[in-house]
Amino acid sequence: MTATAPAPPPTQARPWDPPTQSTQVTPAGPQTVAPRREATSAQWVMRISLVSVVVTLLVALLGFAAAQNQAAGMDRASAGADRVLSVMAVRSALLEADGAATNAFLVGGLEPQDRREVYDAAVAEAAALLTELARGAEADADLIAGLNVDLATYTSLVEAARVNNRQGFPVGAAYLDQASTLVRTDMLTELDEVLVIAADDAAADFSTTNRAIVVVVVLVVAFVVLLACQIRLAAMTHRRLNPGLAIATVLMIVAFVGGGLTAASAATSAASTRTDVYRPTLAIAQAGVLAAEARTLESFTLIKRGSGQAYEEQFTERTTEAMTLLQAQGRDDLADLLQTWLDEHAEIRALDDGGDWDDAVDLATTDAEDGPSAAYAAFLEANDAAVAQGASEVADALHSDASAARLASWVLAVTGVAAAFACWRGTAARREEYR
Repeated sequence: MTATAPAPPPTQARPWDPPTQSTQVTPAGPQTVAPRREATSAQWVMRISLVSVVVTLLVALLGFAAAQNQAAGMDRASAGADRVLSVMAVRSALLEADGAATNAFLVGGLEPQDRREVYDAAVAEAAALLTELARGAEADADLIAGLNVDLATYTSLVEAARVNNRQGFPVGAAYLDQASTLVRTDMLTELDEVLVIAADDAAADFSTTNRAIVVVVVLVVAFVVLLACQIRLAAMTHRRLNPGLAIATVLMIVAFVGGGLTAASAATSAASTRTDVYRPTLAIAQAGVLAAEARTLESFTLIKRGSGQAYEEQFTERTTEAMTLLQAQGRDDLADLLQTWLDEHAEIRALDDGGDWDDAVDLATTDAEDGPSAAYAAFLEANDAAVAQGASEVADALHSDASAARLASWVLAVTGVAAAFACWRGTAARREEYR
């Protein structure tokens, strides 16, 4: 008989064993999502109040900053344009001095007093202009310092040429040639570098004068936001118009007309000044510089006596370019004066090329009212007057535009703050209702 094994006794839990937990599988089912709470009417009213206040304050802040920046850019553009024209004036003065010195050299012996006065005045003007440029120099400080040194060297070389010319020493021509080369190569090259820096700075300053687009965009956004706030508030309160928001909207219209359009008009005017006045003035100034260099070259065609053809070719190049610039700007009056001098120059060349060097020198140095010197002086005087007038018009126009931009900035600031106050006060009653 087979004995059946007794069942094992039940396991008793020991005090140090962790309690066992039964794992129950809960059937998956749809989860319940808590309903999203909609904003209350009180919250909507507060949002409308804050949004309307913030957007109108942004008009005051951004509009004021943009218009002030625009005005500052116009001031800098005016100073930059003046600096560019000053550099051009230095070039013209140096070449005018060189032209007077070389023309006086043709006389021989004691130079004519009027030529010496022209030379002294031109050197003094160049020195004064370089001093002014040095005061505002930054990236071009070393170049201007070098130009001052070169000017001193040039005047000493001219003086050496004069001393030797009075005594009839041929070495005087070598000193004069060295002095003129210093002006027409080294100094003009350095001035060109200064001019590039000044022109780039002026162009950058002109580009900052158009900040009106920022003002207009901010105003349009503010106007749209205020309309949206009024529509939402009217739907909630069943009232057609909120006085505070309506006043703020009207103030935004005032800001658009008195601030935005004024800033836009100032920007348009500045752009027009740059295109219609500043650039033509630069072209006229450049024509004067080219003519002044040609005046020096005219004298060297005679000083070199038979070997001045290279100088004559350069003379033709400079005067042709000057004539082209004047005609392109529609300045037929200046072009006619330049042509009168060129006709006189043709007579000098006819005499020299015909072997009559003495008569050619006499014609080139005569002070007669119908002579070449008088014709050149008439052109130079008219050209300088045109440049001075253009520079004055640029400065006046940009000053006026800057004043308009500053006025626009304050209009935007005042109307923006007033609109913000109107928005907050206008929605105060609604906030009380829905508290």
